[in-house]
Order: sequence, then structure tokens, then C-alpha cells
Amino acid sequence: MQYATILQVWLSSVKFEAIIMTNKKIDNEVNLDWKDFFRSIEEYIDFKSQPSSEHEILKEGIKVFLHLPYAQSVALFLVSSSDFSLNFKVSNPDSSENLFRKIADHLIETGVVGEVLNTGTLLEHDLGDKFSFAGNLLLIPLKSSRTINGLILIQTSKPIADINQILYRLNILFVSMFASDIQTLQTYRDLEVSNAILEQKVHARTIDLKLSQQELRNVIDSVLTGILIVDNQNKKILQANSIAQDLIGHDELVLSNRLVTEFLPELPEFKNDENKISKQSGMFESFLLNSSNNKVPILRTATQIKLGLRDIIIESFVENSAGKKLEETLKNANEILELKVDERTEDLQFLVSKLKLEISERKTFEEELKKLFMKEKELGEMKMRFVNMVSHEFRTPLTVIRTSSQLIDSYYERFTVEQIKKQIEKIIYSVDCLTALLDNTVFIGKSEADKLDLNLQEVNLKNFFENLIEDIKQTYSTGHKINLSISDDIDFILSDSKLLWQIFNNLIINAIKYSPKNSEIIIRAIISDNAILCEVRDYGIGIPQEELNHIFDMFFRAKNVGITPGTGLGLSVVNESVKKLTGQITVRSSPEQGTTFKVNLPFLTMD
Repeated sequence: MQYATILQVWLSSVKFEAIIMTNKKIDNEVNLDWKDFFRSIEEYIDFKSQPSSEHEILKEGIKVFLHLPYAQSVALFLVSSSDFSLNFKVSNPDSSENLFRKIADHLIETGVVGEVLNTGTLLEHDLGDKFSFAGNLLLIPLKSSRTINGLILIQTSKPIADINQILYRLNILFVSMFASDIQTLQTYRDLEVSNAILEQKVHARTIDLKLSQQELRNVIDSVLTGILIVDNQNKKILQANSIAQDLIGHDELVLSNRLVTEFLPELPEFKNDENKISKQSGMFESFLLNSSNNKVPILRTATQIKLGLRDIIIESFVENSAGKKLEETLKNANEILELKVDERTEDLQFLVSKLKLEISERKTFEEELKKLFMKEKELGEMKMRFVNMVSHEFRTPLTVIRTSSQLIDSYYERFTVEQIKKQIEKIIYSVDCLTALLDNTVFIGKSEADKLDLNLQEVNLKNFFENLIEDIKQTYSTGHKINLSISDDIDFILSDSKLLWQIFNNLIINAIKYSPKNSEIIIRAIISDNAILCEVRDYGIGIPQEELNHIFDMFFRAKNVGITPGTGLGLSVVNESVKKLTGQITVRSSPEQGTTFKVNLPFLTMD
């Protein structure tokens, strides 16, 4: 018997098929497509973990889609962040590029691309006889955590609407992963561009600073007086113009870092005066001790100013023999020099301020990028845990179904009715496990996408629990004694029966799985503070105290569960269902003493 329908139909029909088709073989086609697709995802993950270029990663990524049924060629188009145009990026095989470009232009003109990008959903489209191939095309939007950043076009030999459900969900998972990878690559590329721009700006500012320093040096050398620029903190000479070098008898290399007091008497006005930011001494007579140790009479003036964080003194002097004329020249030159210094000081302060701002902006951007990277990394790890969980939890029940089916097929004539019935019960139990896993997965997906609908209707709580317990006992023949107690004043309540089923089905099954066979499970419901208080209690292995805060986390399982099978999704589903009903859930547990879950559900109205 061939299984070519989607997994959901296969799972819902396998109970019936196992009973009435026991004399036919069940092949593995249901497993082959999704396992092949799953292996291609693993190969892609291994590839991108190695040093690779952006083009190589994208090329490897689209190869995964060629493992979909009937897929013949595939192309990737990215949405431009500047003008939202659709740009071709890569195709497989390479020879299909021109064809896909023409197809994309056609789909844009007919509005198909706009529909897919607007809805964010997969679309299968028939191109008719407009192109050389049969005309079947699958459009898959690449939706990341923030936006749709691309579009996958897949040419198929026939429509693939009958894809099995496992393969469909793996495809959706990989599309999300691939979209996140593309977003990360684009972010890194933008960062490299930003870094290059910043480096260019820093280089330009450095050149401008050097030009300013050279211009200041030219101004100092053009003044017709001797000038020494001195660090006021250590009294050492920083610069000396050519006239000062001639009067002293040393070149600037010798004068640099020498104490100014070796050549000029100390200024009493500036001695130990740290509170004054700027001060001019005025012109006065002094002397200069030259390289021959001779005292040269000079007219001298000194100005104390701030250049950034540095406190400096500008010493200006001329030989005293020049008289009044030179005194006036010295004064004018000093004023010009002060003006130039003030201008350059303002330029330098503005430049420093701007560089600080750019550095601060860069650090902020890097921090945001790190946070985004960590978030994407956590999302990737969660997706990998989900893929591993699906692979592990599907394998066991599928193996049971295959084994039991083969046993029935091979030993049908020799098996008794009871033996056949036992094998069929195993198949039914495995299908129920797979169905529960799919239900929990779909529920979590809808919850995270905020697409859970609240369908309120009147529910007879006692009948609800009685029917639920009867269904569970048919699946789990463990001999547990389930004691149900519903308060007499509880009749019909307004609630969502599907959400109630998600809550108490998971809680009761957990109580059965993690407590000894034939032990007691207590379920009771009372009215408390204008709400329904429901309690599920078992006497099983309990939950360690240090792990109680994590039991509602997705994929979390307590360390004492041993080999008991489970996905870590059940209590997450319970918690989200309780929240949707505006209720609260609490837990009290002790290892080897048992666990009690209390669900408080307020009375709801149609308003």
C-alpha cells in the first residue's frame, strides 16, 4: 500500500488502515521524503558552521529546497531594504538564472509577488503555458523575526500540495532558519560598510588635524619674535620657532624637552597658580641665557592658556635694542598668535567632540548587534533542540507501527485474534502519541504567533472530565485509580472546551506517566472566590524544588524523569492555555511525595 498523502491524513487514517488492511505491506515512502529533507538541513547547518562566503552559504541553503518532492530548480530573490525591490541573488542550477528572472518579472507584474510578501504565506502557482516548462511554481516567503527579507521560487514537475505533514513542518522550520541566517549576513555586511565609513572619517579627521598643526607651526615661524611653547605642568619646552632658536643658539631638536628655566628666569606671576585658566603677563624687560652662557637683554611677554587638557605657556621675546617699535610689533604678533590659537583650539575641541560622538554611536551599534546576535543564536539553538526532539520522538512510534504492521503481515495466518488485536493496539497507541506531539507542536506555534482563537461555549464540567478520563484509560492501561470529585454547585460553565482539553489532558497524562502503576490520582473541582478551582494530584516521583521555576519553559524536562519518554512541550501548552482563559496555574511538589497542580479559572462572559 502506498502512502503519498500528507502526514496529518496518514496519521488520522492509520488506525483504520491497520485494522482492515492487515494483509498488505506498508512501505516507507512516508518516511523517505522528510528524512531526506532533514538530512539536507543537517548538511546545510554543518556547512555554514565552517568558514564560508555569503554567496556559498546562500548557494548551499537553496540546495535544501531541491529535496522537496518534484523540485527541479530553485532561485533566491532578496528584498532591498532601501527601495523594497526584488533582486536576484542565486539559483540552482546556475543555468536557470535567466528563466527565473523572467518568471519573477511576470509574477511582479501580475501581483503574485505582492500577495505572497503581503500575506507572508507559502503559495503554489500555475504559470500555464507562458514558459518552456510545465508551469508549476512554489513561492516561499523568507520571514525573519522582524520582516520578510526574501523569496524562494521552486520549479516543480507537478503540484506538490500532497506533501506529508512532517516534511511540511520541517520545511517551515528551515525557511525560518534560512531567513534568520540571511538577516544575520545582511547585518554583518551593513556593519562592515559602517566600519569602513567610520575609518574613512577618522582618517579624514586625522589629516585635518595634521594640517591644522602644520598651519599653526607656519604661523609661529612667521612671527618676527622668538617664541617658546612650554608645558606649564613640567616647565619643559614643546616647540621653538626659528627666531627663538637663533637667539638661544640651539636648534629645536636640542631645545625640545629642556626646562625653560635653563634659558629664561621663572615667571613669578604663574608660579603655583593652578586656578587661573588664562592670563597674560604683559611686556616686561628680562634676559635670555644663550648657548654661550651669555645674558641677552630682551623684551618678554608670556601668556598662559588651555589647549584641550594641556595647560601651556607661550613665551614671546625680542632683543631689547629694537626699542618701542619692536615692542609694538611684539604686541601685535602676540595678539595674532592668540587669535590663531583660539581658532585652532575651537577647531580641535569640535573635532574631538565629534570623534567622541562617532565612537559612542559605534559602541552603541556594536552593543545592539551583539544583543541581536545572541538573540538569533538562542533562537537557532531552540530550533535545533526542536528538530532533535522531533527526530527522536517520531522515530520510536514510527518504528512500533512498522514492526507491528510487518508482524501482522508476516504472521497473519498463524496469529490468534488476541495477538492481532495486541499489535493493532500498539499501532493505535503509537499513532495517538504522534497525534499528541503534533497537536502540542501546532498549539505552541499558534500561541507564539498570537493566533490562538478563544471559542467560548457552555461546557458541562462533570461530563467533560468523565469523558476525558474514559479516553485516557483506553490509551493508558496502567491500573491507576482516578478519583473524580466535582462540587454539586458546578453545572455548566462558559469556557473553551479545546483549551480545557489541552490543560487537563496533559496534566492527567503526566500524573499517569510519572507515578507508579495502580497508584491513586485525585481530580477535584470547586468554586472558590468567584472562580473554578481545579486540582490534579498524584503520588509519583515529584519535581525537584530547584527546577519548579522552569517546568513551564519550552522543551524543559526535570532531571529525575529517567527514561520516561516526553518532549518538554506539555506543560508549556498547559501554561499558554491557562493564560488564554485568563486563569492562573500553580504547582506544589516534593520528590517521591507527588505533585499537585492547581488551575484557577475565573468565570467568563461572552462580552
